[in-house]
Amino acid sequence: MLFLDLWALWMLLMCSMMGYVAAANEWPQRPWRVIWWSGVGGAVAGILVMLVLVLLHRTSSYVMAEQLRSAPAIVGQCALFGFVFGFAGVVTSAESFGRLLATGVVILGLVAAVRGRFNVGGVDRLYAKGGWGTVLAPDAVPVPNVPVFLSRGDGSVESVPTDATGQFQVRLQGSEYQRATLLICPAGAAPYVAHPVENLRAPARYQITDRPQALPPSHIRALGWRHVIPRECLQDWSEPRRAALF
Repeated sequence: MLFLDLWALWMLLMCSMMGYVAAANEWPQRPWRVIWWSGVGGAVAGILVMLVLVLLHRTSSYVMAEQLRSAPAIVGQCALFGFVFGFAGVVTSAESFGRLLATGVVILGLVAAVRGRFNVGGVDRLYAKGGWGTVLAPDAVPVPNVPVFLSRGDGSVESVPTDATGQFQVRLQGSEYQRATLLICPAGAAPYVAHPVENLRAPARYQITDRPQALPPSHIRALGWRHVIPRECLQDWSEPRRAALF
């Protein structure tokens, strides 16, 4: 999202400059207050950017969770920029809008030269932190609230149901992907067993199929699931079986 990145950088510059100017216009002028309020302005910019990101990605609980998890680091980096900006402005005695803007642009340029392209608003970095997936119905429509289970291969089973957009996310270390397994158990459809895929730029697609009748646990085992079968995956099978017993 290039536009969002540019907007975030502009907000960072403007908020830091506003803090700088507000403190610089006080009398008597104290350099440490100028630096402090520049940092506060940077932190305010970081908070505003995070609020916009949360609003933009509110339909995906996993993206929101990742954004909120990274919020302290982003706000801290913005505050640090503000402190550096304020210090540079005090040292160079910058007062006019043009000089302050040039100071901020130079600092951003140095940061970009060290750390590479800015990606403040993009979610590309989230895909590198785990495996993503979208559960699709037979007609290719995303299905929300589908029970999805993750086994890391160590005997544990975690629940990662799909959100309102039909997406789910698993957080794995690189070495865990080879032995990790997913079990998708949509109501009224056939169970799906697969392995999570690492670092996709778009969620992997898991399209489920209809089933004519309930399937026994042996079918799930035959698909490759080697762990405890959650009860959510057995409800459609156990209920008809209990009815037949009485």
